[in-house]
Amino acid sequence: SIALENGVIGRYWDCITPFGSGGQPFQIYHLSKNGFSGDNATGIPLAKYLYWQMSFCIIAIIVVLTPVKITNIANIVRFLAWFGIIGNILLFSFVMLMSFNNKLGSKILNGFLKLFHKMHIIKNYDKAYEKAHKTFDNYQLCMKKSLKNPLNTIIQIFLGMFNIILNATIAYFIYLAFNYAYYLEGTMELAGWMQMVALSVLCDAAVSLVPLPGGSGAAELSFMGMFSLFFKSDMQFWAMLFWRLFTYYGIIFIGLI
Repeated sequence: SIALENGVIGRYWDCITPFGSGGQPFQIYHLSKNGFSGDNATGIPLAKYLYWQMSFCIIAIIVVLTPVKITNIANIVRFLAWFGIIGNILLFSFVMLMSFNNKLGSKILNGFLKLFHKMHIIKNYDKAYEKAHKTFDNYQLCMKKSLKNPLNTIIQIFLGMFNIILNATIAYFIYLAFNYAYYLEGTMELAGWMQMVALSVLCDAAVSLVPLPGGSGAAELSFMGMFSLFFKSDMQFWAMLFWRLFTYYGIIFIGLI
């Protein structure tokens, strides 16, 4: 129950915050309020974030190097996808450094503590310093234990990849819903599942660093560019709308509940 709630809370806040990465603080808060210690409440969401980033970068790199039938507009999306992949790798590397480099992590933590103290957010600096460093040390220990188990790491990466592929498969079913009747009539040949998944992953990679909640605007344009060859012109908008409904707005609705 707590895992399900935490997952939904994380996805909800990811959808309504810039860069799609605002869910972790709320997950940490939720876990701490449900009896988890500070190090575990911090370590679990960030470990999940690391595993997901590894999974996404692996799949995105494979997809972006795979030739697929696309338009000239989609080539721009593919180009933007490289920036998204590089940005995600840099974010992943930063969190890894924070998790395993005690010296660098302490310096960054001290910088935030001093900033918050100057802004009068932190009133008792010494008390906050001691508590923050104790939690940070325990967090690093939690992360090291998590990633020291090779089998657990492999399982988590494969689960992350499976989750990404399932989400990308939504575009394939939308494609079938709009085009299967033409296939039965014999007026259209259907594209394969792998191609639809690849195009969907490219869309996600291209908008992953857009500083807007859920990549609003950019996601829609990316979908229209990537999938314009696969829907009739009068159906492209509706296909995009259903795709966003199932992959973005539906998550917000569930999160509100």
